[in-house]
Amino acid sequence: MKDGWNCMDLRRYYVPYGLLSKHVCPTRNGLNLHLDEWAHLVWLIPTIHERHPELPNAQPCDTQPDHDEAVREGWRGCTSCCPYFAN
Repeated sequence: MKDGWNCMDLRRYYVPYGLLSKHVCPTRNGLNLHLDEWAHLVWLIPTIHERHPELPNAQPCDTQPDHDEAVREGWRGCTSCCPYFAN
């Protein structure tokens, strides 16, 4: 629930470069679902996993082998970690 509204807020968050982890900020990338839409999505998850078997095994970007190399290129090297800075 988001600020008393009956919806689910699905959003990415990030820590701006140079700040401590307590300064987490929301990105513009996200969506709000009404509770009936959220319930429908939860109901669809088994079908989504059946049709896209790779999704349950998805890993965060920082566990990928090329992540360290992207970050070494500069703090903006990973577009998942730094969503506002596309290379």
